[in-house]
Amino acid sequence: MAGHSQFKNIMFRKGAQDKKRGKVFTKIIRELTTAARMGLHQDRDEEELAAPVVSFSLGDTALFRVGGLQRNAPTRSFRLASGDAMSLAGESRLAFHGVDRIIAGSSTLLPEGGRINLTLRRVTKASA
Repeated sequence: MAGHSQFKNIMFRKGAQDKKRGKVFTKIIRELTTAARMGLHQDRDEEELAAPVVSFSLGDTALFRVGGLQRNAPTRSFRLASGDAMSLAGESRLAFHGVDRIIAGSSTLLPEGGRINLTLRRVTKASA
């Protein structure tokens, strides 16, 4: 029975760790449904801001907007179609960005439509 008790203890500790990390992990994969928007924002929640943020788009096309380091800086919009990848790195890592809208029906990848955005980022500082 000692092994069973040890397993339960490990599972309990893992559950506590996962709960703490939950907020970070929920940002990794976002599904944006038709007519969804994401206002201009900066990705500043990570400890490691020197590492790039890489994003892969699947499904319906998004009208993506990116600006400068200040919220009131001029912006530029472009389309991110299914299969597109983009990165915010270097000086643009902290650029304000967002999704103006999703163009419904622009892809047949997802049977019921919509868009999946897979975002990869380094959350913690790299160990030396």
